[in-house]
Amino acid sequence: MNVLIIGNCVGHRVQEAQIEDDPLASEKKHFENLLRSEILRFRVEFIGEEALEGSETIAKHLGIPWANIDMPQAIRGAKGIANEQSTRPRIPTYIGPGARNELTEAGYQIVQGGGWVVLEPRLPSDIVREEYMFDRAVREAARLKSIMVICGVNHLLELQRRFRSKYGDQVEVKLWQGAR
Repeated sequence: MNVLIIGNCVGHRVQEAQIEDDPLASEKKHFENLLRSEILRFRVEFIGEEALEGSETIAKHLGIPWANIDMPQAIRGAKGIANEQSTRPRIPTYIGPGARNELTEAGYQIVQGGGWVVLEPRLPSDIVREEYMFDRAVREAARLKSIMVICGVNHLLELQRRFRSKYGDQVEVKLWQGAR
């Protein structure tokens, strides 16, 4: 199976369908254009998306079989990870003149200016969610040749590892850092 993983650095709101007078309309249009071009290029047959429960997303309405692969809140509660997942800290750190938006093993750092970044760290419970996302995507797309997975940037490296351990070099990764 060919797998394209898109790690969203911008935030899950950009994945949501546009609403009237949407302040993110331009960003969402760029994101939709990215998805449409990658669907054609990669010949995507299924989209697995980490999305808020019950949300209407751009990807859900692109005419491709779609599933929300994120772990529902009820399951997070049953697995004892709901509290940790809902209280992810944002840690300010001074890095200096070389500060940049960057995905690291510790998490995603976001430039704040003046050499400062805010780190959105990975949490131990992220592994539990990523296992769920991986299993759900593989199960939903079991007999397909090409799928797209959309996830938050903090899940990108672990999902990449999991998919590469199963499908080898048939896995491609893209980082969506917004319209430029």
